[in-house]
Amino acid sequence: MPTAPTFSILVPTYNQAHFLAESLGSLLAQSDPDWEAVIVDDGSTDATPQELASWSARDPRFRVFRKENGGTASALNRGLEEARGTWILWLSSDDLFEHDRLEVVRNAIRSEPEARFFHGDYGVLDGDTLEWRRNVSDFSQGRAPAPPWQTIAFCGFNYVNGITIAIHRDVFARLGRFDLRYPWGQDFAFWLHASRTERLHFIDRSTVFTRTYATQATTSFPERGIFDSARACADLLNRNRLADLLPDLDWNDPVQACAAIEVCTRILIDGGAILVQAGLGRLLFERLVEAVGAVVAPQAAEELRARLYLMRGQSPAPVVGELWGVLQGAVGSSFAYAPTAPLDEMRRHAARLRDSGADAQAAKFDNYFKWLESKASAGVLGAGFEPAPAF
Repeated sequence: MPTAPTFSILVPTYNQAHFLAESLGSLLAQSDPDWEAVIVDDGSTDATPQELASWSARDPRFRVFRKENGGTASALNRGLEEARGTWILWLSSDDLFEHDRLEVVRNAIRSEPEARFFHGDYGVLDGDTLEWRRNVSDFSQGRAPAPPWQTIAFCGFNYVNGITIAIHRDVFARLGRFDLRYPWGQDFAFWLHASRTERLHFIDRSTVFTRTYATQATTSFPERGIFDSARACADLLNRNRLADLLPDLDWNDPVQACAAIEVCTRILIDGGAILVQAGLGRLLFERLVEAVGAVVAPQAAEELRARLYLMRGQSPAPVVGELWGVLQGAVGSSFAYAPTAPLDEMRRHAARLRDSGADAQAAKFDNYFKWLESKASAGVLGAGFEPAPAF
């Protein structure tokens, strides 16, 4: 290839030889030919090596690399080391791109020349029924989180589907690679990390299909991804004040402060929120208490207390009113957040679940802890963000 391509598509794969024809075929079908596929075989023991050899012989844009099994994060990081393109995309080897995926991304880049991070809508292919559904994201029609909330919104749920991303290589050069501490949340952890410095631009169009099937690992043990992601959020909260995670807001403006309080409260009362599912909601609440405590300008503090009093009286549920009541009393206080080890907090939460008779819920945490221990014993968990790759 005489010049570097515009798009480098990372394709991590492990024992999915039976999916490769569809997945890699969707790349050959692209209307925009300016790409390379950086395929990393993560130590497959099936026919994957033979299958990939035939694809690389068929088209030099398929570049194949093999490594010892270490998980998706390590495979993606190896792909980053080998990538030559300006924009980094990701295709899981059991998923596929629509034929104009790259064309749509190129048009988005042209329309937003300053952007460095794109993500978008997606479709679902039911691998058992072969049903295809497009545009299934909850954020179609421009409803992705607005820039002020894009980081804190991750504490509620992951709104970035990994195979929809297109990220400029400069972002990885500045922020580093995928975090090995989160073997099932490495992608989420990076989106969270990147949201601190990058505007996450949403492409309101389905250009990829993610495949679902009964034997899929994310289906059989979904808590791995949720708990990994919650730990990444907890790490973020341990290291940053809420004012730092909402840098565009003025906490001494009662209107803006109340807007932030409402956004955080919606996360805290949502049983399906990532932090809440993992028993880590307390961290966000204490950062919220710390934030309102830092409002010391007398007039701003008085007005914020008054607004919280009204909000408390109009709260949609008793638990919300109780939260706002605590915050009302915390305005102008000297409360200081104390960092908490996420896994310790999760273990305490699991113990409370057992004490309350919720044994099935507690068992999910126990299984997660055992799984993490097995990964640590295998030596595949890193100690932090990987250093920036040598592009």
